[in-house]
Amino acid sequence: MNLSIEQVDLPLHKYVQEVKKLHEKDRTTRWRDLGSIKTGAGLARLTEIDSKSKWGDVRMLQMILVKEGKAYILTTAAPKEDFATFYPEIKKSLSSFVQSNDLFSLITDEEKKKRLVQKITRIKESYVGLCHNKEIGAPSFEKEWKELETCLREDYAVLGSFWQLQVLQSIEEDLLVSPLPERST
Repeated sequence: MNLSIEQVDLPLHKYVQEVKKLHEKDRTTRWRDLGSIKTGAGLARLTEIDSKSKWGDVRMLQMILVKEGKAYILTTAAPKEDFATFYPEIKKSLSSFVQSNDLFSLITDEEKKKRLVQKITRIKESYVGLCHNKEIGAPSFEKEWKELETCLREDYAVLGSFWQLQVLQSIEEDLLVSPLPERST
């Protein structure tokens, strides 16, 4: 699965027409518009592309969503003869596409969101302890970090491993760029 994002000044139906033109130029490729697909980010179009590769016949599905001046193209591919086996998972994945600038807005359970924020606050407090007193702070920080990784894997599996990785990376970035508080003496 691959996500491409392109700046556009076209509505969805016009963008899909342009995509069709590109694929119809290649006589070895068959392109079809399969209609609308509902995603977490809004109504998109689903297209199918059959082509040949050095590994044999390939079928691709593309979910195309145009929103706020950007085209989001999520492409999946599988050998044509195996495609039917993968189709339920592919359709589920394409339908689950969401677009958000706030990782935590994707958590619908407010209690779970609150618990996660509390864990992240403890991580940041442990990090401050680690920076001020490496011997005392290190075990606490490592323990909190491992607990957070486990929590994300187990309690937020529905949001996917990429989302989990994004949360961890955003915490790391916050820790690296935020100034440490002054030590009280």
